[in-house]
Amino acid sequence: MSKPKLLQNKLLRSLIFPLILLVIAGGIYFYLAHLQGAGEPAAEDDRIVLSNHEKNAVLRMELATAAGRVVLVKEDGKWQVEEPYPVLLNQARVDDIAYSFSRLFAERVVEEDPEDLGLYGLDEPRATARAVLEGQNELVFYLGDKTSVGNSYYLQVAGSPAVYTVWRTHGVNFQATLGDLRERRLPRVIPEQVEYFRRKWPGVPEMEIRRTPELAEGEEETEFRLGFWQMEVPYGRPQWVDGTEFTKAVQGLSMLWIDEFVDDHPADLSRYGLDNPRGELLVKAGENNLHLFFGKENKDGLVYFKTAGADNVYAMRKSRLSLMEMKPFALVEKFILLAFIDKVEEVVVEAGEEEYTLTIERLEKPKAKRGKKEEEESEAIYRVNGRETEEETFKKLYQEIIGLRVDSENDQRLAAGEPEIRVRFVFATSDRQQISFGLVPYDRDFYAVVRDGVSDFLIARSRVERMLAAVRAYARAEG
Repeated sequence: MSKPKLLQNKLLRSLIFPLILLVIAGGIYFYLAHLQGAGEPAAEDDRIVLSNHEKNAVLRMELATAAGRVVLVKEDGKWQVEEPYPVLLNQARVDDIAYSFSRLFAERVVEEDPEDLGLYGLDEPRATARAVLEGQNELVFYLGDKTSVGNSYYLQVAGSPAVYTVWRTHGVNFQATLGDLRERRLPRVIPEQVEYFRRKWPGVPEMEIRRTPELAEGEEETEFRLGFWQMEVPYGRPQWVDGTEFTKAVQGLSMLWIDEFVDDHPADLSRYGLDNPRGELLVKAGENNLHLFFGKENKDGLVYFKTAGADNVYAMRKSRLSLMEMKPFALVEKFILLAFIDKVEEVVVEAGEEEYTLTIERLEKPKAKRGKKEEEESEAIYRVNGRETEEETFKKLYQEIIGLRVDSENDQRLAAGEPEIRVRFVFATSDRQQISFGLVPYDRDFYAVVRDGVSDFLIARSRVERMLAAVRAYARAEG
């Protein structure tokens, strides 16, 4: 490449790089300038200042409209509403109104001294907005009609006859009612932090889930811990919870929302079916707890509810309550018994007159033959019906046995008769612990699964037959 071209390329790069930096800096400035007061057009330096204060200097706000009067006071850094009953506010929404009071700029002066305020809806203002600042200075604005363009409102400042236009965001803020400012969101919970979950709802079994405690010191693990939680109710014995499905369910709680504020001081909760609630939801998750009671459903498809410890009555659409109608089976792990192979010593499968025994004999390696990373390792001999077999073949059979999964709940919760098939695990624990389950004929398609004398679930015969076929095939091949 010639020297002129090299010089030309260097010059081009030296010009482009500063331009890129300038564009990036401009983007950052634009973002910061629009971080608050979103939706308001960028103001010019010669804008008309109606108010220019620090937002935190606003201590009290009063909004008076045809819908009523709202008084907001800042206490301990949070906005509170002057109401005889506790009301939770959307702090971000109220803060936006404080922003309108603290930094209000007019787009233009419409008239310095109008003869007819009715032309602008200011003879009877839509809203009167007052604010008290630090030092007890007061701001008062009168809001008129929306302009014909629709993106701004007419406004007057107390003590001045002039009529201005201000951006529509300020007009919306000064007309806010208490209903506009209330918090509609319910406490949010993080799935990983859930310690306890309880759900009661008519037509479905009560459901109770608790975080599984860590293994106690000296406790030996014989089953895989299939997640963080176990379901203690409604089944006859605790069931592992499917972590993925439970996480989805807890995330779905964000759909629970206050659609309507019904009654902040109900004289009679029975009017809403909340004197004896038909439903309850309790989720404990760290510092965020969600505890709701549900009452009647009205003709508009809204379900009345309240939070624990308060009498305010709210309503939400029934369509939000899919979690309340969820069946417990949707959340449980479906494996019958996932035995921890590192602790298994023997597995016995009995099917009528047939019996198959899988054993693992562990031989500790002599210290002299151990490698640097093999201090805890041991060799193992795998056998099926007394015949030594390869580790890979053994583990495939083992997977067939522990891979049995249930298909549905046992609606009868009983298992009549003796098991047709039994599976027993013996563990190499200090007490040679044994865990077993049996399969009792339920009908032509299913077996009832019995474990610890309890039969909560059914398994398809086809699953069991596949497992038995695999074991029989190996036994025949070795015979």
